[in-house]
Amino acid sequence: MTSGAAQAPTVVCIGDPVMDLILRVSPETLAELGCAPGGCVSVEGDEMSSITARASADGAPERIPGGSSANVAKGLASLAGDSLRVRFVGMVGNDDVGTSYRSKLEAAGVDPVLLTTTGPETTARCLCLVTPDGQRTMRTHLGAALGLTSLDTLPEDWLPPGTAVLHLEGYALYKPDYSVNAMRAAKRAGALVSLDLASFETVLNCADTLKSVLEEGLVDILLANQDEAETIARAELGYNGESALPAGRKAPWEGEAVEMAMTHLLTFCDTCVVSMGPKGCVARSRGGGRGVSAACRVDAVDTTGAGDSFTAGFLHAHLMGAGLQEAAACGCSAGTASVQVAGAELPQASWAQLRQQSLEIIATAGPGRVRVPS
Repeated sequence: MTSGAAQAPTVVCIGDPVMDLILRVSPETLAELGCAPGGCVSVEGDEMSSITARASADGAPERIPGGSSANVAKGLASLAGDSLRVRFVGMVGNDDVGTSYRSKLEAAGVDPVLLTTTGPETTARCLCLVTPDGQRTMRTHLGAALGLTSLDTLPEDWLPPGTAVLHLEGYALYKPDYSVNAMRAAKRAGALVSLDLASFETVLNCADTLKSVLEEGLVDILLANQDEAETIARAELGYNGESALPAGRKAPWEGEAVEMAMTHLLTFCDTCVVSMGPKGCVARSRGGGRGVSAACRVDAVDTTGAGDSFTAGFLHAHLMGAGLQEAAACGCSAGTASVQVAGAELPQASWAQLRQQSLEIIATAGPGRVRVPS
């Protein structure tokens, strides 16, 4: 990092450091492995090794440092350059995968605060099986990442002075003591808290913790995809496709459940953003602001990490002082670029192009500036 970067506001991302193992497979191979297309299943270490070996018969997988929050951190570092300092906090195993993970984060411009487990647990791995239609099927072993359950384990300076945003992946809600106390620490320090819900299973399985952090006012920016928003509408608001229909309308309009969920969530947080894949995104603020952006029509090669790239694009623009419309457009640009490459890691040339696009979009809203919470 340059001296300029050292003086820049910080974004701290916390989550599970997962080494993505990317393999392109045929639908037939997927079936032979007994994997349902599009699924995401947690497995034990031995099963992970077995599936990886069988799937790798035609070639070794590509290693890319992943995990939702780590992907966001890499995206922010690539987009922001010296205008932000980006830090990632997590736990890895005492193995070559953990060493590789650390060095790859550093190469991406991210400051890694990675604790090493003292036990036999291995660094978390996610086998991403990508079929020709771009769909990903995942098998995950979290291993050492599960060992970080308390803020007391972290160094005292894990949240440095000048932190602008603490970003958490929804999976952090599975460790409520750790995640909730991290949010409280960030709020005490005057930072904004950003939460990406991560999956509709997280919304259901961590419903009590999610409700608690929202009601406590710990979340400033909440990001979700369409499935997650619709899950909230059904589970929390009783949405059944008819509950909010205007008089005379006999069928729900597209986006109704999303709008219901956003209205509900904005009673607790300042900004709510819902990405809808090829349909673009909607961003709303508690004060009534609204931004809508369409997604560019492209052929999807791999959807791995697209939501994380979207989040990085949106947060970068938001921190630069962009309005909701511009931030939504920046998010969609990053997400669109992500689905056109294999894996969750865009080439640096693509990030450089996205950075220029983002600056041009942000410029349409007037002079940008980094938002630093008071």
